[in-house]
Amino acid sequence: MRTGCGVPQDPVTIQWRVRVRKGKGYVREPFTLAFLSMTVIASVSLGQAAENLLAARNPGFEKLTADLAEDGVRLKHGGIAYTNLPGWSLQVHSGEAKVNGDTKIAVEGENCLKFEILTEGKRTEVAISADVHNLKPNTIYELSAMIRPYGIDWVNSYFRFYEHDDERMVDSKHRRLINASTLPKFKRFSRRFVTHRNTTRGTLSIYWTGNRQRKGIITKKCMVWMDDIRLVEIGPALPLAVNLREGFEKDLSGWLIAEPGDGDDNNPKLSDEKAHSGKRSLKLSGTWGKVERIFSEEVTDSDVIIWFYDQPQKHSNSRMIMVEADHMRVGIGVKHKSQTNYTTYIEGDPRLIEITDIKRTTGWHEFRWAFSRGNGVTLYIDRKKVASSGRQDYFRSISLGCNGWQGFTCYLDDLMIVPKR
Repeated sequence: MRTGCGVPQDPVTIQWRVRVRKGKGYVREPFTLAFLSMTVIASVSLGQAAENLLAARNPGFEKLTADLAEDGVRLKHGGIAYTNLPGWSLQVHSGEAKVNGDTKIAVEGENCLKFEILTEGKRTEVAISADVHNLKPNTIYELSAMIRPYGIDWVNSYFRFYEHDDERMVDSKHRRLINASTLPKFKRFSRRFVTHRNTTRGTLSIYWTGNRQRKGIITKKCMVWMDDIRLVEIGPALPLAVNLREGFEKDLSGWLIAEPGDGDDNNPKLSDEKAHSGKRSLKLSGTWGKVERIFSEEVTDSDVIIWFYDQPQKHSNSRMIMVEADHMRVGIGVKHKSQTNYTTYIEGDPRLIEITDIKRTTGWHEFRWAFSRGNGVTLYIDRKKVASSGRQDYFRSISLGCNGWQGFTCYLDDLMIVPKR
């Protein structure tokens, strides 16, 4: 947000009080900003400052019915979802789980919600969901929660967002819930979604899986604590992708960091170490790191082109570029199954992962996806056709750096989306 103002004669001072954690509690301390400038730029963390659209649904679980607050409730696969929690639905999709309030480790207020898998030796999935109305079409939303996991299967635990409109109900994207099986304390995790041009209502779900195991007299428990669930509006969605040109020269505005790097030094960032054109490119390093660009409408009859700088090394890691629709995705890049040749990936039943005859070499390589309405998509590496599929003839998002949790350093530059003439 920018607000213009005349040049002041003396520095302008703004002072407010902020809430700061000290020890086991919070104190309010003054924070002062002094400036002498023609323009004031205010930066706001929308995920924290914007209105929580779930505020009326007891998102901190402070008010619980007696059964939840005291002994808890048991949920079984195939049973009716527990709905005695206004605004929420709790359900187990396999096995059995217990849900109850917990006042011992709440992070916000005096209570939180605790989930514990009771079934032994069987993968169990637990979900908490909420129906949301009055959503805005073509809008970016962020769903977040304070979460503390213990012994869960984090790889198969997700945020999900189902869109509802007059014509369809689709799972717009899977968003991985967390990045660890166990954490010593609460941490806020968040994922963003983009509503379709017709979407005004949807269903939000946070679900996680685990496997309670017993070895002799020792039981390995699977539990998750949740608190302070939020849904906030971030802003208007990006326009249609046609004629997009991204040279990664200025910043990553318009991109969502879907998976941060394993440490700040490995977060996705712009770098001047390599460039296909201009002075900079997008650098992905470490074993994590993925960025996404999501559009509010489907795009077809277009080519997606990106340049990939490779530097082959002896490892079994992956970096894929995925062009995705609501349930489908097609990718080009490096998969751990082959470290000598490039690989293509086509979602579906069956899933097709093909090793191409194009050798990996150090330097820049052109990856291309040619989408044609009614015909599907054709994939090219360095202008040579390597795969095709009739399963997907449009896309809605682009993911850069999909890594299967085992990435390696690479550079991306000169992304283009070119409509067919």
